[in-house]
Amino acid sequence: MQDFLEGIFKANAGSQTDPIVARQRTALQLLDEGAQRIDASLDDSPRAKLRVLRTLATIFDDMGETERTADMLAKRVQVFERLLPGERSELAQARAELAMALAVIGKDVPAHENLSQAEFILSQLPSASDDAHVAVDMAFAQFHAARGDPRGLAAAKRLTQRLQGAPLSIDQSGARMLRGKLERFAGDPAQAVKTLEEGIDLAQKLPGGGENTTFVLLSELALALADAGQPEAALQKMRDALRVVEGNAGPSSPMAIIILARLGQLLTEQGRSEDALQPLLGARRRIDSSPALAGITGVVAPQRFYEGQARRRLGQLDAASRCYAEALALTAAPEGSADASIRAGAALSVTLAMQGKLAQAMAALERAEALQQRADIRGFAQQLMLAEARSAILLRTGDLKGLDPLWRSLESEPIFAARLGEPGAQVLRVLAILGEQGTDAAAAEAKGALERLLIGPPVPNRDYEAARLRSIANKQFLPTGLQQKRL
Repeated sequence: MQDFLEGIFKANAGSQTDPIVARQRTALQLLDEGAQRIDASLDDSPRAKLRVLRTLATIFDDMGETERTADMLAKRVQVFERLLPGERSELAQARAELAMALAVIGKDVPAHENLSQAEFILSQLPSASDDAHVAVDMAFAQFHAARGDPRGLAAAKRLTQRLQGAPLSIDQSGARMLRGKLERFAGDPAQAVKTLEEGIDLAQKLPGGGENTTFVLLSELALALADAGQPEAALQKMRDALRVVEGNAGPSSPMAIIILARLGQLLTEQGRSEDALQPLLGARRRIDSSPALAGITGVVAPQRFYEGQARRRLGQLDAASRCYAEALALTAAPEGSADASIRAGAALSVTLAMQGKLAQAMAALERAEALQQRADIRGFAQQLMLAEARSAILLRTGDLKGLDPLWRSLESEPIFAARLGEPGAQVLRVLAILGEQGTDAAAAEAKGALERLLIGPPVPNRDYEAARLRSIANKQFLPTGLQQKRL
C-alpha cells in the first residue's frame, strides 16, 4: 500500500522529466491518476485495496465528483467478488453503498439492481452482521424516499428497530427521518408526525444539538403537519427549519434555498399563492447570485417547480410554463431525479392544457407517464399528478366521460384500493377540475376534503361531502358550455 501511495505522489515530484508541469497538477488530476493505477495494484492485499478505494470514493464525493465516486464504489464491489468471494455480508454492504451513489447521479435502474442483489445476498445469510442489514435497509429506504415511493417503508421500519438499542448516533435520527418521510408518502401523516418528532428529540441529544440534521427533520415535519391538516403548525416548523439552517450553514447554502422554496410550497398549497412568491423569488435571487448554486439541479429544480405552482394558481400561465419547463430540463439530465421529472412534466402538461395547447400537453404527459413506467415509481403523489394532467386535457376537449375510466383505473392500484372509495374518487375528479379552473380558496377546500376522505380518520358523511363538492365544481368551475353536464 505504501508503494502505491508513493507512486501517486511521485507524479507530483520535482524529479519528473518536467518538474514544473508535474508540480502544477491539481489534486483532482492526482486522484484520477491514483484511480487509474488502482486497477493493476494491490491485488496481493485486497483489504488495503478496499481501503484505498473507499478513501478515493470519499474524497471524490467531497469534491462533488459524483460519477467518480460511483466508479470507485463499483471497483470495491469487483474486489469483493474477485478477490474475497467468501465475504458475502460485506459484499452486500458494498452493493448498497454503490446503489446510493448510482441513485445520486440518476442511474436508478442499476441502483435498484444493486439494491436487489444486496437484499438477496442477505436473505441467503442467516448470520449476516447487523452492520450489513443496517447498510442495506438504509440504502433501500433512502432510494425509495428520494423517489417519493412508499415501498421503502418496510425497510425504514426495520432500520429503526435495528438501531433501537444502539449507542446514540446520527443514524438513529436519520432513520426516523426516512421512516417519517415514507409514512407520509404512504398516506399516514399522523404517524409521520410522531416519527419525525422522535427523530428531532434524538438529534437534539447529539453533540452540538444535532444542528446538521435538525433542520432536515424540521422541514420534513412541516410537510407531514401540512398533510395532517395543521397548516399553521406546518408553516412555523418550516420557518424554524429555515432559521436553523441559515444560522448553521448560511442563507445561500443549498439546503437553506431548498427549505425557502419549501416554505413557498406550503403557502401555495394553503391557497396563499401571492404570499408564496416572496420566499420563492427570494430563493431564485439567491440562486442567481451564485454561479455555483445555479449548477446544482437539486437546488434549482425545486425552486422552479414550486414557483411554477404558485404562478399557475395566480393565473400567470406563461410564467408557470417557463418555470416547469426549466425544472423539467434540469431533472431530465442524467443526474436528475426521475420523481422530480415526472412531477414537472405532469405540471407542465396541466398548464399547457389550460392554455389550450393540447398537442403539447399530451406530449408532455406521455413523456412523464413513460418515465414513470421506466423508472418504476409508484408513489401516490406522482400518480395523482399524472391523473390530474390527463383530466385537464380531457376537460379541455369536453370529454367528461373519459374521467370515469381514468379514476377507476387508479382504484385498481393497491395503494389506491387501500384508501380510495367511490367518494374519494369523486373528490379526486373535482380536484382535477379545480386544478384547471379553480381559485385558491376552492382548490384548498378540495384538497382538505381529499385529505379527510383518503388519509384522515373515518368521516361519517363521506358521501354527502363528496356530493357537495361535485355540485360546487359543476356550478362554478366547469368550462363554459359544459356547466349543465355532471360528473
